[in-house]
Amino acid sequence: MLGRDLLRVRQKGGTIEPLWLGKGPSIRELAQQLLTLWRGSIGGTRTEINDLVPPIIHRARSQIMGRGLNKLISDACEFADTSDLGLSRAAAFDASASRLLNGPSTHADEHREHIAMELNLEVHDDNDDPLGLYADLPNRAQLTSAPNWEATELLERYNMHLAQGLLLSANSVQVTVHDSDSGLRRRLLKAMRWHRLLAEVSESPDGFLRMNISGPGSVLDQQSRYGLQLACFLPHLATANDWQLRAQVIPPKAADRQPRLLTLDQSAPLHGHSHFIAHTPPEIANCHITWGDKLAPWTINADPPLLPMGQGDLAVPDFEIKNPDLAQGNMYYLECFHRWHRSHFERRLRQLEEGMAPKLLLAVDRALVRNGKGKELLDVSSIQSRIMLFNDLPTATAVKKLLKNQ
Repeated sequence: MLGRDLLRVRQKGGTIEPLWLGKGPSIRELAQQLLTLWRGSIGGTRTEINDLVPPIIHRARSQIMGRGLNKLISDACEFADTSDLGLSRAAAFDASASRLLNGPSTHADEHREHIAMELNLEVHDDNDDPLGLYADLPNRAQLTSAPNWEATELLERYNMHLAQGLLLSANSVQVTVHDSDSGLRRRLLKAMRWHRLLAEVSESPDGFLRMNISGPGSVLDQQSRYGLQLACFLPHLATANDWQLRAQVIPPKAADRQPRLLTLDQSAPLHGHSHFIAHTPPEIANCHITWGDKLAPWTINADPPLLPMGQGDLAVPDFEIKNPDLAQGNMYYLECFHRWHRSHFERRLRQLEEGMAPKLLLAVDRALVRNGKGKELLDVSSIQSRIMLFNDLPTATAVKKLLKNQ
């Protein structure tokens, strides 16, 4: 992810525009030079590689842009794990202090050799760390692999990370999806729920899907983590053919800290990708399989339909649960509410108490109803038999008990 110091934008009045990277020859050459440098530096330390980066970046028309490209490559690299050398350093310092108390050595090299012999350390041909006592520090970690990207792929990643970096400071986000493909809509909503975003989902009179998503600026608890989840939703959204996102974001280096309007749509150079479009994430697939075995004869469908809740509101169940052996009461929907979903849990609770979606069951994170208003609402709710509590993720045992009580 690009830090705020690496976000390149243009401000016009109350709006903000990302400065996208094109794919011209000069920018492709810069990207290729950085990729070649990192791929050709396997075995080198982070410090050694970083010393070779500035001459390449200084030839770029924008230093911030060059640093951003380099950061994306560096973040995707892998470095060798080393054992903690803290105890070895402490032993060397103690031995050195004891020897100095008995009289200084005639030369630093002589002193170092005595310490190496006493502690059975090998002396390296390294002026910065001759005894190898600092090999565990991040800057001395050795590069083991670098991303095998093409230059154009790096530029595409940069544009996506630029947009994601701006969303980290969003106060609110409004998304409209014009695609009529119901499968795409379900997958987008599934991705939104999987990233545990706070959102009001509805369908406009003209058939457009609308999502009003709370931004990290409006979430009091775990803002940074929530901001990352919101940023991770953007690649899913960018897989749609016709979409628009409007967000109030804080511009980088803005002295007044006042939000500006960011508008993105399918015309932006954002190449989307989604695990939910291509395949089911392992976490969901494993949950599906595990529950299927333990809930038999109930079967699980991880791609349930949307449920209308009145006034254009939609419920997005996480699972559809069926029992073919029962003539009645053989189908239910399960919607999960995590700790960030307090306001949406309150609305859903009210809707179910009013008689909407009689087949919808709720799985609620205990942190949501442990105290405060959430606990008060749960204590007096008239539909407690349709609610189960969980930590992190619901368990098959709790789900089966919930189904038995229906």
